[in-house]
Amino acid sequence: MYSKRIKVFIFFCLLVLLLCISRLAQMQMFPLSSVQVEIDKLKNLQAETQQLQTIRGKILDRKGRVLAKDKPTFWLNINYQLSKYWDERYRTCRRILALREKDPEKALRKTNEQIQDKAEQIKTIINMCTHFVLNSPGSEQEIQNINDRSLLIEQEIQNINDRIWAISSRCAWKNNFPNQEFEEAVPDPNERLLMAYNFLIPEMYDSYSLFELETNDDVFTAQFEFMDIEGVEVVTKGKRFYPYGSIAAQTIGFVSPATDPNYTSIFEDDKLLRYLPDEVYGRGDGVEYVCE
Repeated sequence: MYSKRIKVFIFFCLLVLLLCISRLAQMQMFPLSSVQVEIDKLKNLQAETQQLQTIRGKILDRKGRVLAKDKPTFWLNINYQLSKYWDERYRTCRRILALREKDPEKALRKTNEQIQDKAEQIKTIINMCTHFVLNSPGSEQEIQNINDRSLLIEQEIQNINDRIWAISSRCAWKNNFPNQEFEEAVPDPNERLLMAYNFLIPEMYDSYSLFELETNDDVFTAQFEFMDIEGVEVVTKGKRFYPYGSIAAQTIGFVSPATDPNYTSIFEDDKLLRYLPDEVYGRGDGVEYVCE
């Protein structure tokens, strides 16, 4: 009886050991296993880099007083992968492609449901954003202000979509018909939309600012309210601050968005030094420009 129990115990131990060895073999030898997929993702991350924005240094007078410095600001950003559902051009392309599927009715229904869900999510985000202006509206004027703010946020989302769509349309045009007008080469407006839709650009995966969070309470509230919403985040940006206002402006100089090629071309061939879209550069004949 005792020896029989020993044999049963040894059998179960061998069975557990066999299961462990089988699992280890699966993790090591089968490339389609979930663990191997996660390992491959981590390996790919090793090769990814992210260029950070430049932090401009302080400008001090001879007594060490700060004349100019970068001041951190907080902004609410929305990713284009979410904001694009607010764009009628994108929605039109999705519906056109759905109608070209094997089962167009089913594909169109599924597409419309996804578009509707995302549009409702964006509406919710817009309504949540209005509370950063007035938390407890009481008068008709306050309600009107909230309505105005809602329209401004909607317009800002549309401006983001317009900028990205303009870039993708121009790239699709230049890539396919560099010596011919886009409308002339592709008379069908829907086909032009599809060409822009299918031309992927890096800007499609970036996030863009909706408005600045002006107080610490706003920053905390935004981080809490949008914590579980994918595509919306609070980001920090450096903002040039002059403690003494316009005093000695001719000597200190000023900064503006890095959009003028006459100023930005000096670094454009260096991927580490070139200006990022949201960066600023020194202007005027003051220290901001001379020490750029």
